[in-house]
Amino acid sequence: MQSHVPIIPQKTADSGQSAQQTSPSITTTEPLQLQNALADPTLPLSQSHILQLQKTIGNQGVAQLLKSRLQPVQRSDKWIPINGNGSIQRRIAQNATTWLDGTAANKQWIKSYYNSFFLNEYKRLLEVTENPRADLYWEIKELYEVFLPIYNNALFTNDNWDEVVTLLDALVRKINEDFDEIEDSSRYSNVAEDSWENPKAALTAVSAINFIAAPAGPSALNMPDIHGINLSDAIAVFPAALIRQMKDIYAAWENSSFIDERTEAEVGGGTITSKIPGSLRSWHTNVQGSLPTAPGGATPAKAQPLEDHYTATSGAGAAIVAAGPVGYAEYTGTGIMNDIHNSKIVFDYKQGHVFLTLTHYKLWSQEDNGPSIKDKTAGSGTESAWYYINMGG
Repeated sequence: MQSHVPIIPQKTADSGQSAQQTSPSITTTEPLQLQNALADPTLPLSQSHILQLQKTIGNQGVAQLLKSRLQPVQRSDKWIPINGNGSIQRRIAQNATTWLDGTAANKQWIKSYYNSFFLNEYKRLLEVTENPRADLYWEIKELYEVFLPIYNNALFTNDNWDEVVTLLDALVRKINEDFDEIEDSSRYSNVAEDSWENPKAALTAVSAINFIAAPAGPSALNMPDIHGINLSDAIAVFPAALIRQMKDIYAAWENSSFIDERTEAEVGGGTITSKIPGSLRSWHTNVQGSLPTAPGGATPAKAQPLEDHYTATSGAGAAIVAAGPVGYAEYTGTGIMNDIHNSKIVFDYKQGHVFLTLTHYKLWSQEDNGPSIKDKTAGSGTESAWYYINMGG
């Protein structure tokens, strides 16, 4: 299917507002209601109207028609944020084309990318309280107004995904151009207002999620099965900093890179117990066997930068004998208020699997008075210390 260069509505010379594009010429014998809607761009086109139009002008024609009906975005030199929370826009780590990684664009993949990687960052853009480049902000907003009806139409018809990808990539490029230099020192903060109060509160919240199957069970006998969680379900329950950290780890890996929030001194000194969320820790070797067997085989090319950095700047933990990483990279986690101990992320960088513990490897059981955290040995608790996070779900 042919892709089209995204159309950004042009500003009129006198007002700075978007100029209306000319509606494509169409001929149809559909009912009067549709004819009226076509004559007046302020009247909505229903999904039944769109189906009727597809029969006469095709999907590309419908896409061009939706663009032509866009109303001008009312501009101003400044904008009133949705709320006053002082959100800071962050760079979007990968565009839709990178996310697809050669896979043909389809509803499942694009919807997953849009919801998991793009939408929250676009919302954060709308919440930014200061921006010295207001013109570019309005360009982004206008481009999104072009994108949204085409995306919604693609969801309904399950077609025209190439143009959706092109528009998404253009949006990501514009957002990154505007906000690439803005930093947020609290990106993975464990003192944010939405942090869980303690590990028991975290376990209680996560237990309400509908679990899925993990890709593999624990390597040791008598260890509880690992529950799986779709990222889309986690977003509704997990603290935002924890979601960002998992997404950043995964997105960096997809782009042949890695994250490591250790200070320069910590990296240079080979620190393996950094308290900074997002920091790489000691080589994780799954000593307790509570995770699946460490992945074997060659390290994928996109994981090589992470493995090289991890090998050179980290080391084995106390009382652990290891010559180097085994395919698992451990990070200091976040999401629990003022906690630097219990939340840990282990990333299987050979297969792209994310595992999260909220109890620092300890098993636990659900009892009458709530979650009861046990110890790391098999049989001590009925619930696994780990959750598998399906980053594509």
